[in-house]
Amino acid sequence: MEPYFWGSGYGKDLIIKALSFCVDNEFNKVILWTNKELETARLIYQKFGFKLKRTQRSILSNKVLLEEQWELELKDFHL
Repeated sequence: MEPYFWGSGYGKDLIIKALSFCVDNEFNKVILWTNKELETARLIYQKFGFKLKRTQRSILSNKVLLEEQWELELKDFHL
C-alpha cells in the first residue's frame, strides 16, 4: 500500500469486509499468508484474533523472506 494511505483504515476495512463474507458464507476458518516484515499488517491480523501457526523461510525475487501462516477460527467470531 502506498504511504499516502497508511493509517487511513483501509486495511481494517478490508479485513472486516473479508471476514464478513466468510461469516455470512459459514466458513469455519480463515488462513492467510504474510511476511514477517509487514509489521502493520501483522498487527491488524492479531487485533482480529488471527493466530500465527507456521513460519517458513523462502526466497522470492532473489530476497530471503520469513513467510508466516496465520489462522482464525470463525465458530465463535463476531464482528
